[in-house]
Amino acid sequence: MPPCRFGVAALVLLAPLAAVAQPAREAELRAAIAAEPGDLDRYLRLADYYQERAELDRADRVLQDALGIDPSSRTLHERRVRLFANPFEPSRIGRIALDWLSVDGTNPGPVLLATGHRLRRASARRGDGTTASLDELDAALRDLDGAVPANPFHPGLAAARATVLQAKAALTSDEARAEAWLAEARSAHAHAETLAKRAPQDDAGLGPLAETVAAMLRPVPWGPPHAVRAGAQVPRPRLLHHVPIPGVRPSSGTTRRLLTLEVVVDEEGRVVQVFPLDSSEGYSQSIAETVLQWRFEPTRLHGQPVPVILTVTAPPDPRKP
Repeated sequence: MPPCRFGVAALVLLAPLAAVAQPAREAELRAAIAAEPGDLDRYLRLADYYQERAELDRADRVLQDALGIDPSSRTLHERRVRLFANPFEPSRIGRIALDWLSVDGTNPGPVLLATGHRLRRASARRGDGTTASLDELDAALRDLDGAVPANPFHPGLAAARATVLQAKAALTSDEARAEAWLAEARSAHAHAETLAKRAPQDDAGLGPLAETVAAMLRPVPWGPPHAVRAGAQVPRPRLLHHVPIPGVRPSSGTTRRLLTLEVVVDEEGRVVQVFPLDSSEGYSQSIAETVLQWRFEPTRLHGQPVPVILTVTAPPDPRKP
């Protein structure tokens, strides 16, 4: 048999062996856990196995099982967060952060991750006619204030506090309250800068979570205080002018992997703010600049034009309202 043919035949023969070897390895790792159920390293090895095979949900379940042995293990919680850091899945990370926060409320890592999660949830509920947004922001401030006594010199906590206070100011139409929150935010920001200069540290003690924390705390667009959410108080406005996103074909197989965007539309139907809602993967300035050219039918509430918040898919189907 010619060498090239032998190589192909060998691969064909070896493929079933590899398929058998993988479950055998899984069985071996599970047997190791059964033999020593209190050994966290064995759970980590099994989680590694699933992660290498891109079975992230199974890896996460293994880590959750391990947390039954040591609920406050920083290693286990960090590993859960990192499972969903690339590609970035902020909703999953936020839920994990809240779990971690419930057993380790003074650790800056889960506090900052949970703050980012609450900011996103507050953004998602703003303009729906309830106090849910402010409730989320107040919960974030309680988490941050609860962590400060144990970490009085952590600049990230002060910076996050400034971000939350700015968000609160953006949600109120009461100018006096807004100015008071902004003044407090400016003070918190200045304090964060002072702390950063006093003890410069690139990752602020967050280690491998530093980039994920930064992504979770990326500012979301709040829009004017009187903006309303489409579907909650007003109908979804009709898309009047659609500009295709460069390099994206609506018929391509990757359409569903594109971004879910949150946009703020002003009283005249112009898009004034754009934000990737679920993930920043694939997001670029060119996409934002294109979406800013879209035009919607102006929205009215009680006969008066109002800015509106809505979720869109990039690219949308221009044939749909």
